[in-house]
Amino acid sequence: MDAFDLRRKLISDYEPYMRGFINIRDTRISEKVDQELRDGLLYEPIEPMGSESMAEPLAEPLGSQNLWGQA
Repeated sequence: MDAFDLRRKLISDYEPYMRGFINIRDTRISEKVDQELRDGLLYEPIEPMGSESMAEPLAEPLGSQNLWGQA
């Protein structure tokens, strides 16, 4: 099983468990919550390779960070 299959399996197992705790009586609110859950509210969607966010350089190079607490 590759990482993507494992991720799909975990999400598909977790979603019914999580939905078991949600009991919304208002139809409009229930539909909105269902839509948000379908859209990935509980997990971040995987961005395709080559997307802009993956191509952006680090905001601050590691060398300029104070990693050891020294001024």
